[in-house]
Amino acid sequence: GKELWHNWSRQGDNYNARTAEATWKSAKPKAGGITAATLFKQARDNGYRPEKPYVAPTPEQRAQIAKEHATQNEIWETFHAMRHQSAAKLANTIWRNSKELTAADLAHPYLQSKGIQDLAAVAGIRINRYKGQNKLVIPIYLRNEQTGKTELVNLQQIDANGEKRFLAGGQKSGGYAVLNGTKADMKDGFYLAEGYATAASVHLATGKPVIIAFDAGNLPVVAARIAERG
Repeated sequence: GKELWHNWSRQGDNYNARTAEATWKSAKPKAGGITAATLFKQARDNGYRPEKPYVAPTPEQRAQIAKEHATQNEIWETFHAMRHQSAAKLANTIWRNSKELTAADLAHPYLQSKGIQDLAAVAGIRINRYKGQNKLVIPIYLRNEQTGKTELVNLQQIDANGEKRFLAGGQKSGGYAVLNGTKADMKDGFYLAEGYATAASVHLATGKPVIIAFDAGNLPVVAARIAERG
């Protein structure tokens, strides 16, 4: 089943072989749940008969399979790294060409639909005109573990209809944005929210900085990285 997990995970732009391996190892079967043995029994009870008995691979065959998997993972990591670099370059270009929001921009349909009519709730995001539409642009930052620097790696863009898009091939896992706050501000406390609109509401209600994780699955990843860095 592990190779099926890796093959499925490779479909994501943020695939990382080591992360996928760690996730696989952390998965624990539910007590009393359905196991592979249960599935095979149900299959046999319903007429399944293998054409030939299962033969376990030899140590040499296992070694060859492991070697092939390692090579495949290396190829996919290189492929995704190239896509990440391309998306990051585009993200920085779009960010430079975008402008800070003004009071006039609060008329953006998405901001109005969410009741966000305070400049304090849009600090740290920008607006970019693309193909005749004004799109809200939210930066996604990620710490480069090799350099120790925080880099802009992706963007989330929101159009007038509320459709949200990330740059194709861009990194998102572990990425975050900070709404209205600096590292110094966060010493007095901050909040962690899933999406921008929720973060804006939390900030307006508390006055505290809010970290945006962008989706529910990314919340624990961002929280863990924050905890690691203290």
